[in-house]
Amino acid sequence: MRWTERTFDFSLPVPAAPVAGLGRVPPVLLDDAPPLLRFEIARDGVLLFQREDHLWTGFKARAMVDWWDWAPTHRRIASAVVRRLRERIADGQG
Repeated sequence: MRWTERTFDFSLPVPAAPVAGLGRVPPVLLDDAPPLLRFEIARDGVLLFQREDHLWTGFKARAMVDWWDWAPTHRRIASAVVRRLRERIADGQG
């Protein structure tokens, strides 16, 4: 089931984003986020709330392993996209 088909209550016990100095922050369902976003959240994210101890640590470990597995494929895809864009620009199609 994708996130668009689910109903969630994103309310927190306190207005967490302003307290953390983050301003308006869109909610992200971590299980549905792509590998790069999960990696960036794990690397730079600020934990606002977790229902059980050690969930954040487990998420970070899984996110990093998933990204390191996916990164070579991502780099190949990104390189191909850049190459095609350069070819189109050189051919006057850009």
